[in-house]
Amino acid sequence: MTDNDHMIPAKQPLDLIFDKLRSERERQDRLWGGPAHDDTHSDRDWISMITHYAAKAAPPPNATEWHKMNHFRRRMVIVAALAVAALEWDDRRRAKKWREWVDRKISESDTGYWG
Repeated sequence: MTDNDHMIPAKQPLDLIFDKLRSERERQDRLWGGPAHDDTHSDRDWISMITHYAAKAAPPPNATEWHKMNHFRRRMVIVAALAVAALEWDDRRRAKKWREWVDRKISESDTGYWG
């Protein structure tokens, strides 16, 4: 046992990034309405939104170095959170399609289709 064993370990850089992404996803859900809104989009919509925000990551040419770094980081957090939202949407879409397939197979079996 060392003198430092009682210290709480600091968060690792990746943990801090995931915290920012989680906060941004929560902000987006509050702003736009969460899955009810997200599920109205298509895969092309998600690609368009992500591309739009990624393109805006380049800071204005007259920005200070500090502003440039903050602007880039903020935009990349938005882009990453949008990508997470797209993956959440895709998970819900896949689960829905799977349920529909299973329900159809059950219905077919009830009608004697499967013997």
